[in-house]
Amino acid sequence: MSSQRVIDVRIDAVRHYLEREFPGCVTPPQSEPHADGPVIEIVHGAARHQIEVASAFLSGCPDVDSLRHSELADYIREARTQNGRFLVQWQEGEMRIRFKPR
Repeated sequence: MSSQRVIDVRIDAVRHYLEREFPGCVTPPQSEPHADGPVIEIVHGAARHQIEVASAFLSGCPDVDSLRHSELADYIREARTQNGRFLVQWQEGEMRIRFKPR
C-alpha cells in the first residue's frame, strides 16, 4: 500500500472515531494553508471545535485507533461552548493533545 493510501486510511480512522463520539456533528477533513495536517471540524450546539491531525501523528503513530483510548472526546466535551482547536500530535513515541482557544 502506498504511503499516501496509508495516510488516507488513517485520516478516515480519525474521522470515523470522531463520528462515533459526535454523531452528525463532524465535517469532512479539510486542508488549511497553515495547518500541519488535515483539519476536521465538530459543530455541536453553539460550539465549533477544530481537530488538527498533525502529519507526524498520521505517519508515526503505530495505531491511530488508539484515539479511542485517549481523552480527546472528553476534552472536546469539556470545552463545551469555548471554541478552539485541538492539535493531535505524535512526539517522542506518544500521542499528545493540545488545545488553543479561538
